[in-house]
Amino acid sequence: MDSPDPRERNDTPRRSRKISADADETFEFLSDDRNLPSWWGSGAEREEEGAEGLHMDADPGARAVHLRWGSPGMWRHMVASVAPDGPGSRVTIQFVPVPGCDGVCLDREILRAGGSLRRLARLLDRRAHLVDTDHYWL
Repeated sequence: MDSPDPRERNDTPRRSRKISADADETFEFLSDDRNLPSWWGSGAEREEEGAEGLHMDADPGARAVHLRWGSPGMWRHMVASVAPDGPGSRVTIQFVPVPGCDGVCLDREILRAGGSLRRLARLLDRRAHLVDTDHYWL
């Protein structure tokens, strides 16, 4: 019997957090590469000898942001997706198994992602005062 594609597993490590900002606002913030260092970090702590820098791709149709980084044999691929959740949104970070990073590697990365979600929630909460009562940016 063939084993299922690891990218289709439901047990892939993930973290999720409720964010007070609506889904469109949250995705707009996430998908702007200028905001990446403030919620994800500079990437310096994730760099290794011979590593390539962080590469970001936004997928507006899926409200998802893909981050890829690493070095040959040690790649990382993370997806941050945004979904409506009541008056706010829910951001879920999931790591995609790639050659060189599965099992314990994924578990370690997803623990780091919890801190990124906390930073993201704080950043968007701080911006809330910049929105008027109709939720338009001032």
